[in-house]
Amino acid sequence: MAIFRYLPQIMFGFSVVFLAFLYGMISYRYNLFPAPIIRDGLSYLSAVSPFTAARPHYIYPLKYDTVGALVHQPEKVAPGVTLISSAWSDHDWLNGIRVIDQQGKVLHKWDINPVKIYPESPHKDLAKGSKNFAENYIHGAYLFPNGDLLFNIEYLGLVKMDSCGEILWKLPYRTHHSISRNEDGNFWVSGQTWVTEENERKLLFPGLETPFVEETAVLVSPGGEILKEISLLESIYHAGVEDQFWKTRHYSGDVTHLNDVEELTTQMAASFPGFDAGDLVVSMKHISAIFVLNQDGELKWIKDDDMLMQHDPDFEPDGRLVIFDNRADSDSTLYGRYLGGSRMIAVDPTSGETEVIYPRRDDQFFYTYTGGKHQLLENGNRLITEAIAGRVFEIDEQGNTVWEWFHEPYDEGLVAEVLEGSRYPYSQADVASWACHKPG
Repeated sequence: MAIFRYLPQIMFGFSVVFLAFLYGMISYRYNLFPAPIIRDGLSYLSAVSPFTAARPHYIYPLKYDTVGALVHQPEKVAPGVTLISSAWSDHDWLNGIRVIDQQGKVLHKWDINPVKIYPESPHKDLAKGSKNFAENYIHGAYLFPNGDLLFNIEYLGLVKMDSCGEILWKLPYRTHHSISRNEDGNFWVSGQTWVTEENERKLLFPGLETPFVEETAVLVSPGGEILKEISLLESIYHAGVEDQFWKTRHYSGDVTHLNDVEELTTQMAASFPGFDAGDLVVSMKHISAIFVLNQDGELKWIKDDDMLMQHDPDFEPDGRLVIFDNRADSDSTLYGRYLGGSRMIAVDPTSGETEVIYPRRDDQFFYTYTGGKHQLLENGNRLITEAIAGRVFEIDEQGNTVWEWFHEPYDEGLVAEVLEGSRYPYSQADVASWACHKPG
């Protein structure tokens, strides 16, 4: 029979399949290649798959098996309370803000539902109606001493709320990602507007394909008044550095993805000889670039190398910019294995010298391919937010972890993203004095 003629080939095929199956089981058991890559891919698909529509988009695979606060060296922890922005089980896994003490106890909370704040979208642009849904999240927050809270509902609007949860004012501008207070008491906020084919502003930016986002640095008063708007696309084109878009192939849609705007203070300006008080540092994730510009929008300095998909550049007293370098090495991994994880880098804008200031040892690995914040504390410590891992941790000047907090699991094997961990110099008595105190 003809089948016997092909029997050796058939047996060889079965042998290859069997050996591949056997190696697959062994590689999975002992985490050999390609099991790590497959696991990463499955984790990513699990997190973003349209078939998991019942799961909020800010839920990720669980990385740590610890819950709550761990105080490793209490005498070294910077004083104050910590603001955490995330989704919470006692709010049906919708977003809100919690203020916790050193032991992780919730001292105050704000439960936030974007639909209640904006029942209808206040915007008439291309993205109308796409952001006022219950699972939208808080990205950027500032806590006042009296318990008032300023926050962005991502790409929907800026909101000021009192300690009781009552809305003091709303600014229907597509604000997002970051809020930072300047020394005058006003706030720099990341903003955006859409440019469509019908919009004449498209003529200012040749080469970009409509529709695209024009991102802005927006200065807002404590009362909700817009004081200044700076178009980052105008700054880029006036400086003649629009080749940033072609390098990264971001020339349509969200071309820059602004994720931070912060102002150089008078006190620190002397440490930055090339800059002036009032200059702004801005971070644009999609082109992996950081710019310093003045408030007329004129570019003074650019860093566009040795970092990838970065967040949160801060001017610091030693004359360096410290940057949360995500090093998002691939959309198919949640674990940063290809480039070695995220890191904190310090850049001298005068010399260009870059130093990795954290991690300092192999056992200090951390990674978040998106999100991430850091804060230099009064005692020299640094608070770091490992966003998609649901972790906030504090390190001392030697890089040792002195305090950390882990979010509770969303479900078995899943955790909610933490977009902000910030330390405020308020006491528990200060928090207790706020009206409508709502612990737990």
